Amino acid sequence: MLTGDNLQTAKAVFAEVIIYKTFAQVRPSRNVEKIKQSLRKLLR
Repeated sequence: MLTGDNLQTAKAVFAEVIIYKTFAQVRPSRNVEKIKQSLRKLLR
């Protein structure tokens, strides 16, 4: 999960759904960078 929300809100959502990784307080300009990082780690 990648969100611009604060960590408390992100954790509340995380607790309600099946999500394996959470990134909070990510600026829109860094969204693509974070997704690419996650994909690289996943594809190793």
